[in-house]
Amino acid sequence: MTIIISTLSVFLIMGAVLIMRKKFEYKICPICIGVAGTWLWILIGIYSGFLDAEKWKLIAAMFMGGSVVGIAYQLERRLDSEERLTWKALFIPVGFVLVYGLINLSWMHLILSLVGISLIAYLFLRKSASKKNSQISDKVAYLEKKMKNCC
Repeated sequence: MTIIISTLSVFLIMGAVLIMRKKFEYKICPICIGVAGTWLWILIGIYSGFLDAEKWKLIAAMFMGGSVVGIAYQLERRLDSEERLTWKALFIPVGFVLVYGLINLSWMHLILSLVGISLIAYLFLRKSASKKNSQISDKVAYLEKKMKNCC
């Protein structure tokens, strides 16, 4: 029954996001919000004692694992193609340790994985940001040159 309830939750949250999506300035992935919203209420239910942890932990872990993979794939778009496999090979397993720490309230796993994810994200994404800034500067210089030669 837990899988049916949680799947319906994903559909309901996803539907609500689809309806409200037009009101947001930035794009929101309805499926991502549906999955994340579902595992969030499951965790809150487990921690508050409203949900039986033994019945709901597996569902939460599945959905949280899906979120880890989804985040990795969303962020990989910012990387060069030769960095993407290394990014996923580091980010996803450390993300799974983070999920383990959240589900079991293991502070050691939580802290270590948060430090690991932060370090991985910093190392990979800062290069991406500086490269984009360089590309923007190149485009600006090109446009300025064209404007000077315009008339």
